[in-house]
Amino acid sequence: MEDYGDEQPAPAGEFERFGGANRQERRELFSRQVRAGRRTYYLDVKENARKDKYLVISESRRNQEGTHERTNIMVFEEDMGNFKDAFEDVCRFIKNARMPPGV
Repeated sequence: MEDYGDEQPAPAGEFERFGGANRQERRELFSRQVRAGRRTYYLDVKENARKDKYLVISESRRNQEGTHERTNIMVFEEDMGNFKDAFEDVCRFIKNARMPPGV
């Protein structure tokens, strides 16, 4: 599993959802990494102390100074179906937008 620095604190109001802010209380279950030029994307499935699963999608990129910046979003298990549907819609739109007219 990839180690790419300290995690950001939970968003305001999400402390309980994560089962606490202690990193040891959150367990990484699955991870994938996608390298794309100066960017690296991480898709990590984690579980909190209450056994709630959530997805963390992170982007790490090298800036002009040569340091890395990281941005992440969290998708909770109960939102995964809607997130997947929307993501597939976006992928289809991008694919179809590149097709020449009439194809």
